[in-house]
Amino acid sequence: MTKVRFAPSPTGKLHLGNVRVALFNWLLARHTSGCFVLRIEDTDVRRSTSQAEETILEDLRWLGLHWDEGPYRQSERLPVYRKYAGELIGKRLAYPCFCTPEDLERERKEQISRGQPPRYGGRCRDLTEEAKTEFRRKGREPALRFRANAAAQSQESQVRFRDLVRGELSFEAAGIGDFVLLKADGTPAYNFAVVVDDALMGITHVLRGEDHLSNTPRQLLLYRALGWSPPQFGHLPLILGPDGQPLSKRHGDTSVSRFRNSGYLPEAMAGYLATLGWSPKNDKGLLYLSGLAEQFSVDKLSKSPSIFDQKKLTWLNGRYIQALTIRELTAACLPYLQAAGYIRIEPPRLAQLLSSVQAELKTLAEVADKVRVYLEQPEPDPEAKAVLQQPEAGRVIAAAIKQLAGFQELTPENFPQLIQELRQELGVGGRKLYQPLRAALTGCLHGPELVQLFTILGREEIIARLDKRINIT
Repeated sequence: MTKVRFAPSPTGKLHLGNVRVALFNWLLARHTSGCFVLRIEDTDVRRSTSQAEETILEDLRWLGLHWDEGPYRQSERLPVYRKYAGELIGKRLAYPCFCTPEDLERERKEQISRGQPPRYGGRCRDLTEEAKTEFRRKGREPALRFRANAAAQSQESQVRFRDLVRGELSFEAAGIGDFVLLKADGTPAYNFAVVVDDALMGITHVLRGEDHLSNTPRQLLLYRALGWSPPQFGHLPLILGPDGQPLSKRHGDTSVSRFRNSGYLPEAMAGYLATLGWSPKNDKGLLYLSGLAEQFSVDKLSKSPSIFDQKKLTWLNGRYIQALTIRELTAACLPYLQAAGYIRIEPPRLAQLLSSVQAELKTLAEVADKVRVYLEQPEPDPEAKAVLQQPEAGRVIAAAIKQLAGFQELTPENFPQLIQELRQELGVGGRKLYQPLRAALTGCLHGPELVQLFTILGREEIIARLDKRINIT
């Protein structure tokens, strides 16, 4: 059975790169009727927070990426890591390292100054028992390092594997320094914890960002040292910003929670992210999770980076909004309407309002501004005020009030009759007729069609609004 995992660190918000990794792993699990595991990698005690974890869980639920196992937390598995660290010590593949951060930084700078790649030189690799005892007497708590060279020499000079995205890859084993397994405080380092967890949880496939590619040879050495079969790895190219640079803070807030709070639909977010690095067979229509999972294939993952285009995402979000039923749209828009103070709109009227603006919405957060014109009479903006101050404007508005007295109700069917009568009485049409009416009713020169305004607002409200704007100086 295919078993995949998503393993975020609760040290901040879930960003687009992270969630695309989660999405592709989830799609692989669902396509193969496999298992999607959620694991929280929270061993960075200083930076991890319960609030960040809860936000990650909320984002995944919002997107519909429900997990089958978990959430497991690494902070609850410390005895497990210590057990397997002990095994490596017993195999003479791990040793205590008493180097201070200052020692390591000095060594790193010296290597860089000589043009060498920085890596641990192994000064504690062959310490005598007397030296270890002396360090402990001075109060130094050691980290535990992996004897990478010894592990590599017992195999071959190259660490090779077939990447699901990039094909055959190899790394020089001699270039892998002795990396940390357990920190001085006893918590596991990333490369050690992830190997232990993936092996014991039965993970068969690991899809992750290419920024983890350099970790893979280290992890493969650990799998060999512990006698475990590694999963299949696939490293996804990074998502780039419009400037061609890796997506980062300089491109603005790209957290999932920001898009969620700004009125993007989860279906639009998942559908768009799925196209960043993978090409569905049918990418012309709207893509939903079930359809994406049905056709997902690791073989179709791209080796090239993708550009995140927020304008395209926003446009696509509008298409998903247009596909909602009125019931779905109402449920989705309610939080935004309530936040704007619109909390007492009768359901039939609310459905009418949302139907009139649905085609204009690009995000749900726009809904309050779009329906505001029906719920309150805005003050005229400068353009509208200039129109209303023209001599003919008062004449148009007065004529409209008089003609409306002859209508018991306004409907899309009798609206043309009203306009025709106004044209005949005033001898004007086009902008000279429409602009004063629109400016008086909405306070601007753009917005819903007049037929929508008249029929949704109703006769009494229309007369009241026109009367209020008949004389503007």
